[in-house]
Amino acid sequence: MSGMWILSMKRALILRQVVTGISIKWSGVLLPLSEGRSPMFHYLDNEKMPKSTNGLESFFGHLKGHLNVHIGLSKGHRKDFVRWYLFFKNR
Repeated sequence: MSGMWILSMKRALILRQVVTGISIKWSGVLLPLSEGRSPMFHYLDNEKMPKSTNGLESFFGHLKGHLNVHIGLSKGHRKDFVRWYLFFKNR
């Protein structure tokens, strides 16, 4: 990768850090990208990976619908409900 690209990315990250106030570890962000060892696109050749996220979004939509029916549950009971929901869905 060109040094100019890395410089522009670093500027963008500095701006984001100033705006959001979130600290950024530069070596963890820019070093893998600049050395070409970033694993960002390794999933593209995986045959088992679905082409879209429709199934996953549908699953979470159904879960959200079931949780909304039980709106009065405490946080702990909601967690338990999700655990049981996942348990029965994976059978």
